Amino acid sequence: MWLGDDIFFAFNLAVSDWLDKVDTFGEIIESQAYYYMNRNGRFVTHCVAQFFSGFAGQMPFALLNAAMWVAFVLVLARLSGVNWRQSPRGVLVLAILPFVCLRTQFTPPTQVNYIWAMTAALLIVEQFFSTAARPRWYAVPALAVCSFLAGWGQESFSSGLAAAMWIYAVFHLRTMTWRQCSIVVPFTAGMLCLCLAPGNFAKLGTLSSLHITPVATAYFLRATYLLMALVLVLLVTRRVSLSRLYRQEAFWFNAMFFMMVFNMIVRVYCNRQLFGIEVVSIILLVKLLRRYPLTDAAWVKKAGVALLAPPAMI
Repeated sequence: MWLGDDIFFAFNLAVSDWLDKVDTFGEIIESQAYYYMNRNGRFVTHCVAQFFSGFAGQMPFALLNAAMWVAFVLVLARLSGVNWRQSPRGVLVLAILPFVCLRTQFTPPTQVNYIWAMTAALLIVEQFFSTAARPRWYAVPALAVCSFLAGWGQESFSSGLAAAMWIYAVFHLRTMTWRQCSIVVPFTAGMLCLCLAPGNFAKLGTLSSLHITPVATAYFLRATYLLMALVLVLLVTRRVSLSRLYRQEAFWFNAMFFMMVFNMIVRVYCNRQLFGIEVVSIILLVKLLRRYPLTDAAWVKKAGVALLAPPAMI
């Protein structure tokens, strides 16, 4: 059943009484142009959500959403280094963890704004680090357009990914490829169109100052605590330094840091805002477990002691 925003997005938001149901793509553009200026900068994802809420309907959305979830899990597996043919159980774990981390409804506004947008952003990151041959000249504009649209997806994770790309670019200036250059600039441009929308500033003015408290962030996080526990285990039992962990996965740690900073600035008021941080935590969690597998029995016992000792002391 669709409720709330699912019905809200079925109507032309530019009409004062909100009684004019959208029937054409032109009305969707008009509606979201008004929303962009007055309420929210997610023009791209909200156009897609309004298309389904307005006239495409539930069945087409359900089918496409199922396909998008498959794509999301597969790209998550690829970025985590998990081969679905060799490790189907690993892929199953990756499919379950997002449900633990994201309190979601399977309706257009939530799914498009988070699962679809995250899938697009992760696909762009995958292309950013791709070692495939240099793309042909006609593929570069297409990649740039896709990067721009992906950057204009969801601000809570586009901001962190864009910052991490630029940090990578600064430290790898001599080795930056055409593919990477055609991604980082348009992705950042899309992110800026998203974050600097006039509607965002209007929305910020309506939020309570209580939402900025770190307590809300600490309450909503899930997978991040698993990552923190694993890092603690590695520090205690494997003597792996934080600097070494950072050097090995600098891009993802940078992305997580800037996502956290961004969310602290704009105020955290729901679990979904932290979805980007949680997804990055899942990627890091799996990558670190693959690099430092929990296979030795003695090692597992030490890990258990390391994890149980702090709660016992408290």
